Amino acid sequence: MTQDGGQPGGNIRVAYLYNPAVIYLKNPNPGSSTEANQVLAGPTLKYNPDRIDPENSAWLASRKPLAGQWETVKVKSTMFTVNVHFTSKDGSSSIEGDSRPPVNLGVQQRIAQANVTSIFVAQTLAEEPVASVIAAGDFNEFTFVASLETLTAVSGLVDLDEAAGNEPTERYTYLFDMSSEELDHMFVSPKIACAPNLLHTI
Repeated sequence: MTQDGGQPGGNIRVAYLYNPAVIYLKNPNPGSSTEANQVLAGPTLKYNPDRIDPENSAWLASRKPLAGQWETVKVKSTMFTVNVHFTSKDGSSSIEGDSRPPVNLGVQQRIAQANVTSIFVAQTLAEEPVASVIAAGDFNEFTFVASLETLTAVSGLVDLDEAAGNEPTERYTYLFDMSSEELDHMFVSPKIACAPNLLHTI
């Protein structure tokens, strides 16, 4: 399962683009495409960066999340991130269409992916409850659907929209079939959720 899929014949992988003048990998130690990252005492990561449980069947023909540990330049603080791109909703029906309930293809696989990702995050917060953790990317799902409800319930993370107090009517990033929707999200640990302006100090 070293290929990530994402499109027919494709091999899409998630990655980080960052400004080293602002943030840098703490003790870089990249893992391979098949090695599973682990949360060690500290907390710290066994590999930095590396994938989360890449051989798990939840990621079949899909992109694997990439976990990293970072040091911020400005305030010298440590932060953990998980970059995701869950399996596609391709072929699903519109939430405004005739199908009731709407057809949501891939939801069971996204639930499994959310569970694997959440357990990894929960292990980080078990080591350090006040750790700064961000899980972000294309979750290919709405926040009110089971996969992302699983994510918040198991991981202990909070939807950044909720933490920042954004009005529900403003929680969208694109328009599709005249519907305001959001499939890309950012979820943060309680430390950041209690003070979302912390993100501006990076």
